[in-house]
Amino acid sequence: GGDVGINNVSTRDFGVTSESKAVYGQASYTPPVLDDRLEVTVGLRYTNDDKSISEHPSSNGIPGAPRDAASGWHNLSESFSLAYRWTDDTMSYFRLATAYRAGGFNAGTVGSYDPEKALAYEIGTKSELLDKRLRLNSSVFVTKYRDLQVQETVLGLPTILNAGRATYTGGELEITALPAEGWQIDANLGYVSPEYENYLYIDPTTGQSLNLANEAKFTGISKLNYNVGIQYEFPPMPAGDLIARVDYSYKSPKVWFPLDILNPFNDAVQSYAWHTLG
Repeated sequence: GGDVGINNVSTRDFGVTSESKAVYGQASYTPPVLDDRLEVTVGLRYTNDDKSISEHPSSNGIPGAPRDAASGWHNLSESFSLAYRWTDDTMSYFRLATAYRAGGFNAGTVGSYDPEKALAYEIGTKSELLDKRLRLNSSVFVTKYRDLQVQETVLGLPTILNAGRATYTGGELEITALPAEGWQIDANLGYVSPEYENYLYIDPTTGQSLNLANEAKFTGISKLNYNVGIQYEFPPMPAGDLIARVDYSYKSPKVWFPLDILNPFNDAVQSYAWHTLG
């Protein structure tokens, strides 16, 4: 990088340890009502995470104070679902669940980042129709994040920050059909539309906390993806079984950095849409 200022400091001497322990369980119950077509499921998970960092920048000739730090987090996550079987071949469900991701440390910077927590709602249907020759599954979901963890580039170093609050809204559709002997057609469609409620950013010149929810982008996410596949299974042969298949899949473009003000070439380096034929 030299005078360009890219990767002037590329070597860091640090070690990180992480230990996660969890206990979880799930139980389902069919109450004696509605012809035994209703199933209630409840689950719990308790997680304990411990992390530490040992950082010695001066050993590589890099200025900065050594750091030895440790921290721990714990969380109780719950899940609850209702599933109702309309017929022997069709069921609908509702699911509510919480989840968490442990906090941690950023090498090369001070401090740590907080745990990320999520609350998810999902409703959907699953069905096998036409004498099990057509499978149709669909769902819609809303997931709300608090202290969302995002990776940002700060002073040339990859750094995980807590952005704030965000909501993911989307849906999925899956179809599998057996139109004729030996033939199978399958397709799936997924769409997600995430939005930040707040994205907190500290202005390095003024020290002021700014909410950049209207500017921040979601990294590594294709909002739209779909796949279509067709296969044919030939009649059994003495030498074995032969299946011919062709697949096409699509993924919409995605960006790699949340803030253009820190990464002015963000749009230029974003991925193109992916078209895969195989």
